Amino acid sequence: MLLVYANYNMDIIGLDLDGVLSNTGIVIEKFLAEEFNITPDWDSVEHYILDKMDFMTEEALEAFLKCLYDGSLFEKAEPHNYAEHSTKKLRNQGFKIAILTSRKAKLKAMTMDWLDKHDIVYDLVYMIHSSKKHELIKTLDIKAFVEDRFDTLESIIQNHKPLDLGLYVVTEPHNRRFNNEHIIRVPDVSVAVDRIIDYRKWRGFFLTKCQGNVEKFIKEYQDGTHTV
Repeated sequence: MLLVYANYNMDIIGLDLDGVLSNTGIVIEKFLAEEFNITPDWDSVEHYILDKMDFMTEEALEAFLKCLYDGSLFEKAEPHNYAEHSTKKLRNQGFKIAILTSRKAKLKAMTMDWLDKHDIVYDLVYMIHSSKKHELIKTLDIKAFVEDRFDTLESIIQNHKPLDLGLYVVTEPHNRRFNNEHIIRVPDVSVAVDRIIDYRKWRGFFLTKCQGNVEKFIKEYQDGTHTV
């Protein structure tokens, strides 16, 4: 659901689509299992280059890429847990929502139709390669970002900075083995949204009512040890 607002000073929250709002990973695993009898060994994944994944045969890769390019895999996906609720909650809390997806540009209309069909609220949709997301996040001054790819989040840290309201990774099989002290792991997008809203509240309280070390507060919040 595309909503346009006159207040362009609202903080922007960035959300990835596949693996965060859409359960694309389940569709991919089902496709590989049913069509090629492949069960991905995600614990062996060191990167996200498909043709370098040991479990991906040449035949499977060709078929898989075709489904990605024509969008048929994405159309079969359902919203992830609480996707609709989470985007509406961000909207009700006064945030703008930017969806950053690495899908091909030609799939933008199909993608927006899928979002509207499932009543997912958004203001902006960008089709952008994962390696370029950090540039757009900086340009838009996005305050928090929720993603399922660890390498994308780490590129934000390396090329930009940890964001004001946090970087969040939704736990998926392909990212379970990675960790970074600047990235907050969550079970689904709704937990990330709750933490973003809570983080803004406590950060605002700290900056306006308290004196002290902002970085110390942020670390305590991320560790879950902050007190008032």
